Amino acid sequence: MMKTCICAGKFALDIIKKRTYPEGFVIGKRNKFVEELFKECIGNTCGNVATILPYLGVQTFPIAHFDTSEQGLKLTSDLKHYGADTRFVLNTPKAAPPCLSAFTSVTIIQVSGYEAIVSTVLIRVFPSARTFVDVTRLQHF
Repeated sequence: MMKTCICAGKFALDIIKKRTYPEGFVIGKRNKFVEELFKECIGNTCGNVATILPYLGVQTFPIAHFDTSEQGLKLTSDLKHYGADTRFVLNTPKAAPPCLSAFTSVTIIQVSGYEAIVSTVLIRVFPSARTFVDVTRLQHF
């Protein structure tokens, strides 16, 4: 008997950017950098569970109602791509914005052969006004 998991909760779009410093990096100085989009993919707790468990042999059934924006369609596409059963996922024009709770922005910073990850959670307070609250933390690897 195959194990199953029903996934209901908040889904977000993880935005991963890569930042490089072509002229080098000096601490305490405003350094010029180049930032490019590296990847956009489904995230947040519910999205991560729904897309990781299929790799472990668990059938996942996310329950979600996304709008038909580029982001809403991307979330549905990623769920399918990573093996989730999307029969309970809808994309309709009248749905609330899919990333109502949070976007996660991850920046990979490369300096002198070292890399650091800066993760910023952007919480959308008023979707129509596009107002965000930023929370940032730094992790090294």
